[in-house]
Amino acid sequence: MTENDPIDSAFKSIMEKIYWIDDLEKAENELAKWLRKMDGDLRNLLLERREKYCKNPMSIMEIIGLQNYLDSNESNKKQTEYRIAMARELIDVGLLLQCIFLWNQISHDLKAKILTPLYKASYAYELALKNGLENIDETHLNRSIQMAEEALEKADDLGLLDELRKYIENSLGKFISSTSN
Repeated sequence: MTENDPIDSAFKSIMEKIYWIDDLEKAENELAKWLRKMDGDLRNLLLERREKYCKNPMSIMEIIGLQNYLDSNESNKKQTEYRIAMARELIDVGLLLQCIFLWNQISHDLKAKILTPLYKASYAYELALKNGLENIDETHLNRSIQMAEEALEKADDLGLLDELRKYIENSLGKFISSTSN
């Protein structure tokens, strides 16, 4: 994240704010309030960035690469490197949820139920890596994984993960056919 980018600054601010709210429901309410009150210009910038992210096949390829790494290194689940990749993959999958059609159909409150633990996971991931790969903060790394799993659980409860799987399959199909032509 860059400090000069208004989107990054806004996200950093809200992620930091909700991260330190221990009660998840209170954090969800805070995020839902922020989403409802969001300035029109910031909303448009966010939508633009989300559209660019969703159209970038590398977003999906990165997730697949991380998943392949995790699958081939499953015996190393307890190692920090594996857990860093796991946290990153879970967060990236959560972010990709915003690309599916159903995402635009759900209320700010439901989005907040998913985004709150996802943003907490993302901020915890940042904190875990803040001092470099040699000095990983295990507490924040564990929190990142826990929150990302919770976000995806909530998304699954709403049927969004099935929709996401279809989205990924369709996107991969389009990507493969465009590269083979």
